[in-house]
Amino acid sequence: MLLVIAILAGVWIVGTGLSESEGNKNHLIPCFSALHFNPYSCILDKTIIMKNKIKILVPTDFSIAAENAFRHAVLMADKLNGTLLLLNVVVPDVAIVSVPVSAEIAIHEQLKVSKKRLAELTSKVLAQVTPRIENVPIIHSATELGDPESVIERYAKEKDFNLIFIGTRDEHGAMDKILGSVALNVLKNAPCPVFVIPELAEYRTTTIVTYATNLEEVDPYEIWRVSKLLAPLNPIIRCVHFEEESKSDKKKTALDMEELEAFFLDNAPALQITFHEIATDNKVDSMLEVLVTFDTNLLVTYQPHRNFWQRLMHRSFTKQMALSSKVPMLVLKE
Repeated sequence: MLLVIAILAGVWIVGTGLSESEGNKNHLIPCFSALHFNPYSCILDKTIIMKNKIKILVPTDFSIAAENAFRHAVLMADKLNGTLLLLNVVVPDVAIVSVPVSAEIAIHEQLKVSKKRLAELTSKVLAQVTPRIENVPIIHSATELGDPESVIERYAKEKDFNLIFIGTRDEHGAMDKILGSVALNVLKNAPCPVFVIPELAEYRTTTIVTYATNLEEVDPYEIWRVSKLLAPLNPIIRCVHFEEESKSDKKKTALDMEELEAFFLDNAPALQITFHEIATDNKVDSMLEVLVTFDTNLLVTYQPHRNFWQRLMHRSFTKQMALSSKVPMLVLKE
């Protein structure tokens, strides 16, 4: 199959959906339909070859949580051949903005302080992690004025970042400072995968991944995508599906666990992966237990695109886990 050829060639192709009106139908990715491989059924707007450096965006509000996310990003960049941009978004004081002259002076001072703090944070984190890495990654910094959510999303899209790292506070599972509702919206709207790093999460060199599957058609590709991204870390992947215990009949899904397991056994036998199906009526609590049982240090979820009404009716498992998990989380984007 073509997937095997792609894996052996060491090529990783990533993308998001592209509408017909956008007119770019020349970039294709492998897709799966009930595990029948169809390499021409999906269209994407971006192709990333792993031989190039991965571009990592790290927004910061200078909190402890954001600092830990930056630390993780630097350590991961060493393994993934990445470059980083540390971004601080300065929000103008509304009271000062109403007085033009005062506003110009105040904003200039805010930007100056931000640049200084970015330099200090970079030096601090590099001093902490340099003994643990083989190659110090290239780190750029930027200070922008405006709305944090809008600026972060604009940077991610316009500058073609491949990954975003954001931090969460341990206390009450709440996002920290500007990385509050902003972080959840970035998580929802980001054009690329997002790493969510809890404030107290420590970086571990052994990568034990738990992939939360809904047994959708995209899952084989997304699992393969994770395995390629994390290949330098030799990941062990636990693929987990939760079945609602209270329902006598199983929910109809595109795949089943036996098909998924058989597919990887046939097409990627070297991949360290196991499959687990668990009956539960509380997916969040059950996943938190699974993370402890498997000694997981990276939870991976797939976030499909939903329109406004679908989001209104859907209680996001990804959002709940982002607010509850004590281990880092990687959110894959459609």
